[in-house]
Amino acid sequence: MGPVATEELCRMFSGGQLPLQTPVWSDAIDKWVAAGTIPGFRQLSPVPAQALDAPGVALDYYAASDDFASQPHPWIRFFARGMDATLVMMTLSVACVVIFRGRYPVPSLVIYAGLAVLSVFIEALLLSAWGTTPGKAFLGIRVETASGTKPTYSQALSRSFMVWLIGQGLYIPIVSLITEVIAYGKLTSEGQTAWDRSTGLRVRHAPCGAGRVIGGIFLAAGYSLLLGIGTAVVLVAMQLRPMAARAALPPAPMAGFPIIPQNAGGVVVTTDPRVAQLAGTWVIQATHNTNRGATVWTNTLILGRDGTFRQSIRATDAARAARPGSTQEWSGTWALLGTQFIQNVTESSTARQPKGRWVYTLGEHNSGSFTIRRQSSPEGPPASDAHPTYTFRNSSVPTRPQ
Repeated sequence: MGPVATEELCRMFSGGQLPLQTPVWSDAIDKWVAAGTIPGFRQLSPVPAQALDAPGVALDYYAASDDFASQPHPWIRFFARGMDATLVMMTLSVACVVIFRGRYPVPSLVIYAGLAVLSVFIEALLLSAWGTTPGKAFLGIRVETASGTKPTYSQALSRSFMVWLIGQGLYIPIVSLITEVIAYGKLTSEGQTAWDRSTGLRVRHAPCGAGRVIGGIFLAAGYSLLLGIGTAVVLVAMQLRPMAARAALPPAPMAGFPIIPQNAGGVVVTTDPRVAQLAGTWVIQATHNTNRGATVWTNTLILGRDGTFRQSIRATDAARAARPGSTQEWSGTWALLGTQFIQNVTESSTARQPKGRWVYTLGEHNSGSFTIRRQSSPEGPPASDAHPTYTFRNSSVPTRPQ
């Protein structure tokens, strides 16, 4: 007959309704054996088991109330889940940092919410494959069906989603604390959580001391630390490669200010004739009289045919000597989009020109000069700007006498 629930078999054996010679079968042993060869059933019989010819079966089953495996251990389960969350979330977070290089296309909160959902599917996959997860395995915890088998993926996924929803409150602060306290109370008073009861699964524990729990916490923390150090090294290497490539470019007439020559190999070919017209070195010069004498401000913009740019502002005195601490430099990529002149600043030495997208309206332009007017910056549209319009002159074209 069957299938018969394990609890029903336990009741029959303990009440003497079935003899221990009764053959039983489950996925855990995958064959018919006498119930008396299974330690968990033999302990339930009201009369001693008779000698059985069948060999003993080491079935990992528990039923006695004083057995460590059958008792609820909420704190061990809590620390095991914390270890798993640390391992999975740190691994996924580092993968996102490396893939997006720290520049997420959406807010970071959305990224981490997506990772939290993905971790639910990963936990279900591990439970269906091995019946445990790294944190649970380290602390001697297994999740199994009533017959002692591993849960199916649908069972494990349903359980993981219920844990995330009603056990951890979707990781929402305060809400998560409340749901965990409620789950703790139910587990200690009823011996089973709502998600295990709903999915028909049970949690089996192996003896686990405080030393193993502390060791697991340190292992998870150490893994996170090593992962963080490795990520920092990878990100630094990613930054150094383009910096080294730029440093290898030939210098421009401005000392220490690299540019890409117009005849450099491997440049991007574009069909927009304005790019070829604007590629080159452009300058704005203005003289201001101060209490320290005349100061000449030079704004130099170098536009490469490959879509890169370098820009700097320098201040010199009447004798062309540089003013200390006056140099500001930034660089990145540039593009034309209709009437828009766009600069994507990726490196900057001044807070006045922060990294991000700068958009200008392209005005009159020819081989000798071009004008742009600022539309927006990384901080948004300009609230007030005394000098929103810039007219650059080609440094290779002599200035006509005024």
